[in-house]
Amino acid sequence: MTRFINARRVAAAVVAAMIAAVVVPISAAQADPGDGVRMQNAESRRYLTIGNADNGDGVPAIQWSWLSGFEQRWNFTKVRDVQGSDWDEWTIKNAHSYDCLAIPASSLRNGTGAIQWTCGSNNLGGEGIDDQRWWIRADPILGGYQIINVSSNKCLAIPAGSTTLGVQAIQWTCAYDPDQRWWIF
Repeated sequence: MTRFINARRVAAAVVAAMIAAVVVPISAAQADPGDGVRMQNAESRRYLTIGNADNGDGVPAIQWSWLSGFEQRWNFTKVRDVQGSDWDEWTIKNAHSYDCLAIPASSLRNGTGAIQWTCGSNNLGGEGIDDQRWWIRADPILGGYQIINVSSNKCLAIPAGSTTLGVQAIQWTCAYDPDQRWWIF
């Protein structure tokens, strides 16, 4: 039993180090269209994308095959640091549009589609910018990360792990499902 617990602690430490190495805060002033990381859904193996590289508010965040475009790259910026915990808050900004990944109107409903919206502004009557903030939680057991909306406390997911191109990412009650896991690299 002790060996198992120690192995889990080691795995957690390794994952924490990976977050520090991969999810590097990038300020808006430093952002460059070539910057950013990929976010690949662990079940569908597709990448979070802003379709047609559209710059508009309210454009759905969809999944697509890797094309290496800026609309498939994301910059993570820590906006609230809670020392010694995994409750740090992040914005996730598209490297092409510089808009933030958001849940419209701070919806609390399962199945609400993720969109991009001008960072720091209310969207569609939302109550604040918490709908543009995310917790990033490493999963040392299943691997990858849960991306949890601060406003709704729900996970970013691909519905039922669909592999269909163009399916919109949604929020859903967090569970240990691979459709709610993301590889960030």
